[in-house]
Amino acid sequence: MSAKPQNWGCLLLAIALSLAALVLGLFDIWQRMVDLSTSRVSGNILEQVRSSSVTLHRLYAFGAKVLALYIGLGVLAWLASQLTLAARPAWQRYRYLLVVAWMALLYLCVGLANASLYPWSQTGLWSRVINDLLPQALPAYLVLTTLAAAALLGLVVHRLRHRLWTRNALRVTVWGVVAVAVAAIVRNMPASASDGEGAVAGRPNIIFIGVDSVRPGLVGEYGALGYAPSLSRFAQEGHRFADAVTPLARTYPSWMALLTGRRPARSGVRENLMPRAQVNVVTLADTLSAQGYQTLFATDEVRFSNIDTSYGFQKVLTPRVGASDFLLGNLNDLPLTNLLANTVVGKWLFPETYANRAAAVTYDPATFVKRLDAGVRRDDRPMFLAMHLTLPHWPYRWRADEDAVFSRTLDSAYAYLASVVETDRQFDSVMDLLQRKGLLENTLVVVFSDHGEGLNLPADNLVRSADRVSSVGVPVWSSGHGTSVLSSAQYQILMVARAYGIPGIHDSNGVHQRPVSIEDVAPTVLDLVGIKPKPGSIDGQSFAPVLRGAGNAEEKPGELRVRFTESAYSTPSLRQGAADEASLLAEGAQVFRINPETGWVEIRTDLWSELLAVRERAAIGPTQLLAAIPDAAPGASVFVLASRSGGAARRLTGPPQAGVDAEATALWDALHREYAGELGTPAP
Repeated sequence: MSAKPQNWGCLLLAIALSLAALVLGLFDIWQRMVDLSTSRVSGNILEQVRSSSVTLHRLYAFGAKVLALYIGLGVLAWLASQLTLAARPAWQRYRYLLVVAWMALLYLCVGLANASLYPWSQTGLWSRVINDLLPQALPAYLVLTTLAAAALLGLVVHRLRHRLWTRNALRVTVWGVVAVAVAAIVRNMPASASDGEGAVAGRPNIIFIGVDSVRPGLVGEYGALGYAPSLSRFAQEGHRFADAVTPLARTYPSWMALLTGRRPARSGVRENLMPRAQVNVVTLADTLSAQGYQTLFATDEVRFSNIDTSYGFQKVLTPRVGASDFLLGNLNDLPLTNLLANTVVGKWLFPETYANRAAAVTYDPATFVKRLDAGVRRDDRPMFLAMHLTLPHWPYRWRADEDAVFSRTLDSAYAYLASVVETDRQFDSVMDLLQRKGLLENTLVVVFSDHGEGLNLPADNLVRSADRVSSVGVPVWSSGHGTSVLSSAQYQILMVARAYGIPGIHDSNGVHQRPVSIEDVAPTVLDLVGIKPKPGSIDGQSFAPVLRGAGNAEEKPGELRVRFTESAYSTPSLRQGAADEASLLAEGAQVFRINPETGWVEIRTDLWSELLAVRERAAIGPTQLLAAIPDAAPGASVFVLASRSGGAARRLTGPPQAGVDAEATALWDALHREYAGELGTPAP
């Protein structure tokens, strides 16, 4: 095929048409960027992006990859037109029309596939309209793509059939296709044996599976499957702690309490996205790694919790951390890039999108399991594997078909429940993976939620007020998590521990009423593996005696354990349950910054005193909760004593009268010790 001038013209036309398709896809993204830049606060974010060389480099690299992909699509259309002309030389006069026709056909295939596979995509609305008009017996994109591929293959065979090496070329093609098919089949076949020998003779494997935002009531008890049958079966076969809380209902502080055994007020980790340089903690991963454990952390969301290898994990399986994740997780919504999002090519080209729950348009729960499968490799060491599944976090969306899952409703409670059900399926796949890899032998598995989720339901408000303002005169924000200490649905968590073949630990022992908090997990693990923490380095209490069968190991007579929880920075729309990405960005941008050296998003610690001034705090007893709510008057707090079962509450204007209510007195004293210097005087 000679490189005639008209062929170069056809190539340029194909590339121009492909770039025009890219521009159309970018139009909606451009509109969002324009809206972003017109906001004064958001404009400050863009200025920070420009000052971060790491972030700029990633954005430029992303743009170059997208440009190359669309140019490649244009080249493919040109090659198809040249093959057509080789088969039909008489059509030379229509060579430019052939380029247009092939480009239209290829982009129609891409658009229809994007519309079918990723129904929440904001780009390619034209393809969604076309897709809705076509019969759905078979996916339209699949039929059209098959026909286009068959036509291309036919043209290639026609072009080669008069060449001397046609027979060898066809042989190579056929055997190549067979090899690829066999490799794909072998890759997806279930393994018949584990990947390792297990750690039966030595220290046990430790596996943490965190599930974001799960309300414990969704997991069934006593034979009921609840809304999450796989989680329910796991809970019923293990040790479930019915009264479990987190000291701060946000992902990063909760995970830090889990890994360190320290409460946020003691460790200083009291917000999401704390600057790493200011987080000076020793984690369970640090300790176990020093003891010869293989340590690994995996998650499908890093916008709230930037856990990396600096926290003691030898390996991490996560999306790329940084401001580019915030930007590209939403902006990488183009028909062609979406089709690659869950492929090996997409993993290499778009690390901010692959297996990233934050990129909700393309997130496939199975892709994260594949990443986990590929990344978890056994050796002769015991393993500490910590993972976090984040699908139940707002906005409760993934790539699922909206008709089948959401019934075209955006009701938050329904969408939340649908995401929990889907995560339960993902959890089941994870457990199958662990079984296949031999990681359920001599192993302790702890399944927990980092926090709950308020859905603005009546039971989510401890003072039961219709207008969120109770008779004690304080607001109760019962949506989301970390917004109010008077919304128990936010800080109550799922906590289940199950042993697989660990000597001395019962595999199952039912439901325990012993009060626990998430910071109890680290001392429990250290207890089980025989490591003594340094005195004063742990706030949590080991519940290993419960796992060893010492009944419920309840508190001794006369003892009363007080646990704590506190709120975190919340935007107005988040507190009111009316959040969307635009409002969250506009309202929250003022308290976050981009680290110019690392490209990570961090909370502004120069605003720390202002953030602490509006924070709610609470002490939790067996039957009551004492909350300290910042008053409108500076330096004062409203102290609310509420029943944990809900109902009437009362304000305290000073310490409870001695000898009248022993629990209230204990809560008052404990609250003032835990948050010394932060509570202020009782408001009149």
